[in-house]
Amino acid sequence: MTKGFVLRMEEDLMSDVKEAAEKAGVSMNTWINDLLEDTLRGQRSFNYEQVFHVMVEEIRNREFPKDEFVLSDLDTFAQLSISTAEKGYLQPSTLRARVGKAFNLAVRQGQVPGVIRAKDKRGDLKFRFRAAVYRKETRE
Repeated sequence: MTKGFVLRMEEDLMSDVKEAAEKAGVSMNTWINDLLEDTLRGQRSFNYEQVFHVMVEEIRNREFPKDEFVLSDLDTFAQLSISTAEKGYLQPSTLRARVGKAFNLAVRQGQVPGVIRAKDKRGDLKFRFRAAVYRKETRE
């Protein structure tokens, strides 16, 4: 189960964290979570940075109809666990949600080269079955 808390820090430290997260291509939350897991457990339970880079490479090397895709079109994302078994019960996994949220943030911040959010004819963001639609920009 994922629980949250508020973390307060000095502005210069926050700038350093933001810079490190951007360099790693992940959100600040994911970067801090990875740092805590490395420090306290000696290893990460899941390497978000690695999955992010594999997804970006997969996007770069694949063709999509109309150059539009949702994350579940990617083999890397589709193979992530949809549910987990905790205490003998099957529960929805937050893994795909966290990866999707981090990817969307990275796209908004321009950290995924050649990928933007797709828009409809009115200029509204597109969704397919409540999933964000992205567009691969092709260079001509």
